Order: sequence, then structure tokens, then C-alpha cells
Amino acid sequence: MSPLLEFFLLPGQAVVTPRPSRVTTLLGSCVAVIFYSTRLGRGVVAHSMLSACPRREGCRKVCKETYRYVDCTVKQLLTVMDGWGEKAENLQAKLFGGADMYGPGGERTVGRLNVLKAKEAIAGAKVPLVAEETGGREGRKIIFFTHTGEVFLVRRSSLSAEEGDGAVWDRERR
Repeated sequence: MSPLLEFFLLPGQAVVTPRPSRVTTLLGSCVAVIFYSTRLGRGVVAHSMLSACPRREGCRKVCKETYRYVDCTVKQLLTVMDGWGEKAENLQAKLFGGADMYGPGGERTVGRLNVLKAKEAIAGAKVPLVAEETGGREGRKIIFFTHTGEVFLVRRSSLSAEEGDGAVWDRERR
């Protein structure tokens, strides 16, 4: 097997390569939406910042902001998987993030809206949500392996005290 490609996913970006990859991202109120096909042994992931695209026409085409918005992200990632020959109903979905990073803010915080929109879009596509770690008040670091579907998670609260106030993420142990 060829060596893994490695990506660090920033807000508004996605990884959609068919090559085996290791994708790392940091999440606060943003969400990571993952689709994985066990048949193909391939997955895709995006780091979305806001729940809904502000354009009236919505997500008809890919634009430079496609992966910033949860609703556009889900549609585009499903289009990628369809292009690889996998239908939505044969996929697995995983969802991470959506924290209320700045204290309790009621029902309509950015994090909560992101999670609600993602769940709504995933359910609407009839993709089973098989793993979820969302909400709360802590950030997360995830590492996703596109060829196995595995996701490893580090919560902000599990960082060591010697790293200060928790603003620095735990370094990976090899």
C-alpha cells in the first residue's frame, strides 16, 4: 500500500481524494461531516463553519465557499461519493464538533445550528449517522483515516495541565 497522504483541514475546506489519507482538524462551533463507504474503502470529510448558505439559489454548483456551509457541504460530499459510484443509502455518516465555545447561548448558537442542519441534511439524504460527538462546551481535535473510516478524537478537556490554559492542542503520540 502506498504511504498515507496527510492533510490538516482548515475551516471551509474538504478532503475528497480517493488516495488513502490521514486528515486532522480542530473543531469548536464548526462541524466535521464525514461520509464513508465500506464497499469502496473510501471516505470524504469537510470542516464547515456555518449552518446554511446565504444565497437564495442555494447550492446548485460548487463555489469557492461550498464547504463553509453545512447544507452545501452535505450536498457536495454526496455528489463526490456518487461520482465514485456509491449511493447515499450505502454510506455511513459521522459528525463531530458543534460546541458552544463561548458559554451557554440558548437554542440558537452557531454550534447547535451547525449540528441541527447537519443531522437534518444527513437524515434527508437517508444516510445512517453511525458516530457522533457533538455539542458541549469543549473543542475537539479529530483524526480521520479516509481508507478505513476510523476517527480518533481528543477533547480539549483531556489536554495536560502543563500545556497552559488548554488553548494548545495535545500533540499526537506516535
